Amino acid sequence: MARDNHGSPQEDAALISLSPSTSSSPRPSRPVSDLPDELIQAGWEKCWSKRESRPYYFNRFTNQSLWEMPVLGQHDVISDPLGLNAAPVPAEACVPTTPKDSMPRKRRISEEAPVTESTKKLKFKRGIDPPRESFNRWLLERKVLDRGPDPLLPSDCDPAVSPSMFREIMNDVPIRLSRIKHRDEAKRLLFKYAEAAKRLIESRRASPDIRKVVKWNVEDTFNWLRRDNLATKEDYMDRLEHLRRQCGPHMAAVARDSVEGICSKIYHFSQDYVKRIREKHMSLLREANIPEPNPAAPCPDKMVFCHPVRLISPALPFQGGVDVQQDGSLVCVRYKGESVRINQSYFSKLFQLYRLSSTDDPGLEKFLSRVWSLLRRYQVMFGTAQFEGSGLQGALPVSVFQALHRIFGVTLECFASPLNCYFKQYCSAFPDTDGYFGSRGPCLSFFPVSGSFEANPPFSEELMDAMVTHFEYLLESSDQPLSFIVFIPEWRDPPTPALTRMEESRFKRHQMVLPAFQHEYRSGSQHVCKREELYYKAVHNTAVLFLQNEAGFQKWTPSPERVQELCTAYKHSSRPSSGGTEKESPREEGTSKDSMNN
Repeated sequence: MARDNHGSPQEDAALISLSPSTSSSPRPSRPVSDLPDELIQAGWEKCWSKRESRPYYFNRFTNQSLWEMPVLGQHDVISDPLGLNAAPVPAEACVPTTPKDSMPRKRRISEEAPVTESTKKLKFKRGIDPPRESFNRWLLERKVLDRGPDPLLPSDCDPAVSPSMFREIMNDVPIRLSRIKHRDEAKRLLFKYAEAAKRLIESRRASPDIRKVVKWNVEDTFNWLRRDNLATKEDYMDRLEHLRRQCGPHMAAVARDSVEGICSKIYHFSQDYVKRIREKHMSLLREANIPEPNPAAPCPDKMVFCHPVRLISPALPFQGGVDVQQDGSLVCVRYKGESVRINQSYFSKLFQLYRLSSTDDPGLEKFLSRVWSLLRRYQVMFGTAQFEGSGLQGALPVSVFQALHRIFGVTLECFASPLNCYFKQYCSAFPDTDGYFGSRGPCLSFFPVSGSFEANPPFSEELMDAMVTHFEYLLESSDQPLSFIVFIPEWRDPPTPALTRMEESRFKRHQMVLPAFQHEYRSGSQHVCKREELYYKAVHNTAVLFLQNEAGFQKWTPSPERVQELCTAYKHSSRPSSGGTEKESPREEGTSKDSMNN
């Protein structure tokens, strides 16, 4: 029979006296405890602070100290960011008790910047700390499927529950596992995992058999922790893995409905905000007497020279009142009291791209308005945290782009933006803002029939998998020289579907691996970061695969000499160029059959 307590206070005292993990902690005198038995069993004790002359509470298992009496069931935002292990909150507790005068005033739609506010609210709607970058990864995964009208927020996806977000949340059940370096950390993590598993199974609906299995394994773990005080880090990690194997499937089954509810609710929030944004957009057009733009006509099914997507997209309404101000090496673009900063060299780069692509504005009267829309779009997508989202995609070093063009005739990037592109023609996520600066539209809506292309996609498994499907269709459909050189992380545990499919593809002509920490990427926030932060070492292997049809293989054969020259280019990648103002971009080549529907 499994016991419902962790052990007697005498056993706990014996455990704590033998535990190396707390031997270095101060051992204040212990007054007669007036704590509930549940807190004592959870490792809490009441101590006296001589410096502050007041009592405090110390947890011998986690080394946590609190001035206030701890509350059982209160979740740890670090180890349990979703609060799945917290005790259920009664319905009465959801009623706000804040005085009316102190409550924040609800702003009307007309008083807020819709896209900015909507994105912030989606990120923090549940009042919890989500896994890092999870919202940005969710946006990438959803936009692969989305057929809604908003360029940023998804509103027409099937299924409504994001597999990417569901997977990521389930990986944190019952707690988030962190990388362990020391024995004491392994011991604390094992205890916290067992405690969280017990709380989760007690606070959620579960069958008697599931409760019995989880409680028995948890109590067995607690008993092992009490008696095995000479265990090594490896012993604790083996025990943790055993507990995960025994209890993980049962806890996942119990938490499944809650996690699906989180994913579904965020998606429906997004649908609601898209509707409100659309209504606000139309009201602004009516106030300014601007007619509603007609939808773009379908592209003719014929081969044309590769051209900016703005030529087949409706133009954004012109907005005046945007101004700029120089602030040292930064340029501050301002509109209606809000500002976005960008490095001077990248502001000049946008100006050059605009002059090349926006022939509808020879006097450059709309340049600042379109720069503001572009910068604001990417700022909203990546959030307000410094460099948030920039880790999802690092650009290749300039020396590598130069080698790709020189050796393999590459003239276009399949995944870039006006801020981090090297070539003057590229594919990007937002045709409505990026088209004025040379974008050819989203990669998955780009249909080239000839040419040599570089693809370094954001690290979203769903997007990379869709990319492989798209590339194989293009290579199958064309008898003209067509080549894609793909750079993706070499994730093997477990292997990503995109990497596996490319390795098994009949169009794969060559594959090589760049070792971790021996090659670099250019920062995804290069347009705002400091010069010394421009490059960073890759923390994972990078797989480079050459996908080519027969004609492309004959024209751009990845011979050993060419591949070696490309690898050599990485050795010079840490020599930064002049702050982002690269050399003149290569000339444009190739034709494409474009279908630019987003």
